[in-house]
This record gives sequence, structure tokens and C-alpha cells, in this order.
Amino acid sequence: MRIRPLLHAAILACLAVPALSQAPKPPAHPPAAAANAPKKLGAFEDWIAATHQESGATVCYAFTYAAHSVPTLPGRGEVVLTVTERPTGRDEVALSAGFAYAPGATVTVQVDQAGLDFYTAQPQPGRNAFARDGKAVIAAFGKGKEAQARSPGPRNTPVVDTFSLRGFSAAYAAIAPTLPGGVGVEAQRARNGDYFVWLDPAVVNRLAAFRGPGESYSDAILRLAKG
Repeated sequence: MRIRPLLHAAILACLAVPALSQAPKPPAHPPAAAANAPKKLGAFEDWIAATHQESGATVCYAFTYAAHSVPTLPGRGEVVLTVTERPTGRDEVALSAGFAYAPGATVTVQVDQAGLDFYTAQPQPGRNAFARDGKAVIAAFGKGKEAQARSPGPRNTPVVDTFSLRGFSAAYAAIAPTLPGGVGVEAQRARNGDYFVWLDPAVVNRLAAFRGPGESYSDAILRLAKG
């Protein structure tokens, strides 16, 4: 039985970027714990979308647990793949391995033919690996069916964790409103009945990551809406 999965993923979401600066000082008057507690936005097949407060800012994230792992490691913690959106950083993708990485460890996440590089923080990597190119990972996740993470495990034993990507696009769409910009629909319709829709540049950039070969933006929106 998984204990408080939203809280576990919220902690990982907070770690979605290695600490490059000093940790913030605790506030003089800490807010109530309930105000910062993770809030579930929805379950989308094998992915869950949620949000929590971080230093007064809203952070949204989507996560999934490994469907299966080879080999089975005794005493291993939860294996979680998380995508985090925060005001100061977009498309942060992190893998929580459930064991401590060795110094200098690198991880490869395979989606179809795409090999995506993840790195561990230095000098003490801990249990988390981070995508070098979050946008490329998001684009691959949106088009794939599963992701396989290949990591150097304890005693340098190769470990392969498989994650389902079913529901990823819907979960990602649920956390997209944290992005700047928006979508609007004009009251007046075209002669053929179509709606006039405007998109802010930030939304256009986001949709571009989901477009398949030869797809228009409208095609991508319809495909995402159909799941």
C-alpha cells in the first residue's frame, strides 16, 4: 500500500531542479500545514495531476509510479517519474530512483526511438535524476506509450524501470494552466460555423511540443482532447 502518494510526489516536485542556490529561510510565521498540503487535480489513467504551495507560489505537477522494474531490489523505495511546472521553471522532469545513485551517475530514459539524458546532482547525487532537456522529454512523452529508465543501480547493477505514458497528455494538460498566457474564443464565428480561437505565445510554444509530423495546431488540440 502506498502511503500518501501525493505528498511523496510533492516532495519530488520540490526537488525537480537540483539545489543551485541556498535553501530559503523558514518564514517567521509558517502558514498552516493544510494550506500547503498537496491537492489532487485529477487522475488520468496511469498519471495523477496535483498542486501544492511552495514559498507562496503555486506549483503543479504530474506523476506516475513505475509499472515494473528489473531486477527487484530489496528495500528499494518508491520509483516515481514527475513533471513539474512552477513560475520559475517549466517542464522540469525528475526521476526518483528509490536508491542512492553513485557519484557521476547518468540515466537514459528511452521513449520509442528517442534516448533522453538525465543527470544526477553533484557532488552528492542522492536518489533523483533530472532531465537535461525537459521540453524534449515532454514532447516524447506526449507521443509515446511507455518510457524505460536505465540506471546504474547499487553495486553498478543495471536497473530498468518501465513507466506507462497512458494519460500523460491529459495530466500534462491539467497542469498547463500554471503557464503564463491563455486561450480565448471569439464570440463571432466563421461562416462555416468554426470558432475563432486565439492563443498566447506561451500556449503556442507548449502545443508545438505535442504536434506530430504534419499535424496542425488544431489537429494536435483535437488529438489531445480525445485522449
